[in-house]
Amino acid sequence: MENEKASYFEKTKITSAGLRLIHKLIMMGEPLSITKAVIGDGISEQDPVTMTELVHEIPSRQTGQDGTSAIVDLQMYMPEDEQTISTRVRVQNGDIEFTLREIAFIANDPDIGNIIFAYTRDNTENAMTFPVFSGVPISATVDISFFVHNAANVEMNVTLPAEVSLAEFNAHKNAAELDHPDKSVKKRHIADYAIGTMQLEKGAVNNVRIGNNAVDARTIKDGEITKNKLSEELLEQINNLLSGATEFRKELDVLNSMFPSDSLRNVVSKLSIEVWKLQRAGHSEYEFYRFRCVSCTLKDGTKITNPQKEYIQYGDGTKDIRFPSVGVNPDKPILIPLTSESLNKCLYIGEEQDGYLFLNFHPVYWATTEDKTEDGVTYVVYDNVTLNLNID
Repeated sequence: MENEKASYFEKTKITSAGLRLIHKLIMMGEPLSITKAVIGDGISEQDPVTMTELVHEIPSRQTGQDGTSAIVDLQMYMPEDEQTISTRVRVQNGDIEFTLREIAFIANDPDIGNIIFAYTRDNTENAMTFPVFSGVPISATVDISFFVHNAANVEMNVTLPAEVSLAEFNAHKNAAELDHPDKSVKKRHIADYAIGTMQLEKGAVNNVRIGNNAVDARTIKDGEITKNKLSEELLEQINNLLSGATEFRKELDVLNSMFPSDSLRNVVSKLSIEVWKLQRAGHSEYEFYRFRCVSCTLKDGTKITNPQKEYIQYGDGTKDIRFPSVGVNPDKPILIPLTSESLNKCLYIGEEQDGYLFLNFHPVYWATTEDKTEDGVTYVVYDNVTLNLNID
């Protein structure tokens, strides 16, 4: 049983943790990954921006997962514009009764794991109550829009596709016949059967009018569509869009004030980069490479060293690969102040790019070690070198 849409939720807001994540992903050039939605029945007047957890979370799972708890699925998502995502959340009853008052979107922060990225709530008396599941599923959907930095750079884990997705609509909009649970939608059915709760007037849609006059003045009642009404509605939509975009820009301004940034070339004078060329012992083993930024010198002469032993690996030794280009994008934004933890994130490993600065490996004098064993692995090639890359 599908109930009507729950429609009393407040405007969805991105949390402070979500804003920090957006800023971090912009710096890293990585997509935003929204993994799931969770629900709660708590009531609170706390500013949604400050939420780090639901007031009272309801245990839930996704379609296909074992259990008896409520089911919460992301059904679809699509960009409304360059900075807005529209999505649908479907909630189905489970082993406890609950009132749907909270919805949070969970995103993956590469450093700390799952966070509440965005939050919305329904504190009204109209909030929907779901009974205990007794053999008959009770479900509702909530359509939600929220702002992101770049709608095209968002990944969302859709676990229960909507009945009709945008892709399906575009793929079949010109078909002579569409699948429908009750009847196929054909030209004759459009004229003969109900559309929603109202029927089309006989003759309102026919081959002549579809072919010659997509909108015939005789098929539209007086006053239904007027120039003034259309202008007012369009103006309202434009104002709503501008208002939302302005609010998002304000949030980003706050975030930028909390986490200032600058380009690499304006902050760093020189990077010292350690490079390993490795090959494990055994048949069918090939060379692979590891890279680590060990230190940098700032424009003011300050030196930052990287005590971390983490490295960036290129290749895994299972196939023959070319030695990559190693460098930086001097115009890449970096968080200020620069820390040792973020040094490796400055590096670029791959094909040469216009405008980038790269290490010169010609000539390079590698320090070699024969038959080195490390962490139980024996290497027949274990060469390393440290090179400087000037940003000035």
